[in-house]
Amino acid sequence: MLLFRFGCMVPHCANRLETNRHMSVIPQKFLKHIPTCRLVISGAANIDRTGWLAAPSAMGCSNPGWFDETPGGTALNVASVVATLGAKPELVSLVAQDAAGNGLRAELKARGVDAQIDGPTRANTGTYTCVIEPDGSLLIGLADMAIFDGFSAQAAVGRIESLTAEDWICVDTNLPPQELRKLLGKSGAARKIGLTVSKAKAPRLKVFIDQLDLVFTNRVEVGSLCGISDEIINTANNDTLSKALADIGIASAVITDGTNDVTVIEHGKVHMLSVRPVKHVADVTGAGDALVGASIYSLMCGVPLVKSVEIGIKAAQVTIQSKGAWRSDLARLIGLTGRGL
Repeated sequence: MLLFRFGCMVPHCANRLETNRHMSVIPQKFLKHIPTCRLVISGAANIDRTGWLAAPSAMGCSNPGWFDETPGGTALNVASVVATLGAKPELVSLVAQDAAGNGLRAELKARGVDAQIDGPTRANTGTYTCVIEPDGSLLIGLADMAIFDGFSAQAAVGRIESLTAEDWICVDTNLPPQELRKLLGKSGAARKIGLTVSKAKAPRLKVFIDQLDLVFTNRVEVGSLCGISDEIINTANNDTLSKALADIGIASAVITDGTNDVTVIEHGKVHMLSVRPVKHVADVTGAGDALVGASIYSLMCGVPLVKSVEIGIKAAQVTIQSKGAWRSDLARLIGLTGRGL
């Protein structure tokens, strides 16, 4: 496990509060221009099909509502957030040569994401279909991601090998874990971040866990990753979470838990960040990706981990107040200029 170096050429901030119950102002010494370090994100880029129920769900029968179709996928969403905040992320994924894929290529270009995403001609672009209750909560989701089984790290080696110690690489577990291990192995001294994505896919992280500096996950996915039952993980305290992750080689992690406090583990030291209630919730599906994207952007600007996650929480709270996983006005709404922190 590498020692995690927060930020780009900015000294580590050693004087932090162990428990932080209120969002704090970022110190002036961490304010910077647009980060010049690179960020490569490898993972899912797909179409999100979101069904909106007009009334609370009634199982086993037809429900009135409507569908929206937007770009999605963990890696695509995170890259979009980083781009709208002012950086120039690079996305490595697979998108088919179909109408949906062509639409994704055009949208990524418009969002300012440098995308290496060309996939096979005889395949369908990945889709994620979910149904949302009137209160904004997720009823059910279905992921058709078969295209990603054909991902090969070799196609991106040229891009990855040029990363330096000042750069970042972030991978999500939608792609084959052995290929992600190869990809991370070619990234040299770049700082490495892993995203567990879902309960079902979280265990894939074990294949390359020894290469990671930081993991973004949630409480349920920690249980899946560490082999702990839902019953136990749902009531586990922070020391238990920290030890469980340390036992499998994770020293630094960000753990979300719905509307509960966010746990930040930094080399065994636990920090708790409060999540203030949001009065109007339109769609929760983009919350996690917004938190990850804004946190990573802040790390790229040299902000320490705890304060970076505070900015990520604010981004998540803004994002869930509108439909979709990305919003072009995010920088303004969370108090950034789009020109760095």
